[in-house]
Amino acid sequence: MVRRKTEVRRSAEDLTPPLSGPVRPPGAVHSADRDSFRQDALAARFGFESRDKLLAASTSVAAADGTAWWATATKGGKWVLWNDEDMSAKRHFATVRAAQKHLQKQRPEKKRRRGG
Repeated sequence: MVRRKTEVRRSAEDLTPPLSGPVRPPGAVHSADRDSFRQDALAARFGFESRDKLLAASTSVAAADGTAWWATATKGGKWVLWNDEDMSAKRHFATVRAAQKHLQKQRPEKKRRRGG
């Protein structure tokens, strides 16, 4: 029995499961995957076993401009501030309250006017 190309194609389409989301090229990293990786690295940097443990030791705080931050109690008893845009966590604070005060003192960045 000879099958036509259209029959073979239709059979292949029937056997192929539908795609469940947007197709990404091989090697492409989804932004959520990248953020998870960065949070895992931050967790390891401060001695946490996982990102989940890092988040469990964290409290959400807001800057004066409304930007969301995390204040995390480190193993050394200090608090660090970080968010998905700034994971440097360079400054250490004695208390979560001191970290919150630091964020409240930060001036919102002024938007630059375009043109002249």
